Amino acid sequence: MSTLEDLTVDDLEHLIEQKMLEFFGDPDSGLVLRAEFREELQHRLKNPLLVDKSQAYFWTGEWQAGEREAETDIRSGRIRVYKSAKELIKELD
Repeated sequence: MSTLEDLTVDDLEHLIEQKMLEFFGDPDSGLVLRAEFREELQHRLKNPLLVDKSQAYFWTGEWQAGEREAETDIRSGRIRVYKSAKELIKELD
């Protein structure tokens, strides 16, 4: 199985949908689901999640690696909080 960082958006969407099927049951197995839920689930299985092109950069492996690194830094306390932009600029000088 792939690691989380290897997953594409399509892989993630598929994984979520498979987990939904495990939880709610296969809409074609005779399980009674609300019609709108069944229709939406079937639609999503046939049409993977589409990401707006202007947001696609966010889902690249490189960007997500940076997001994970930033999250690790935040959780580890490797951050500084400034009370104002002036204070930040003073620190940079």
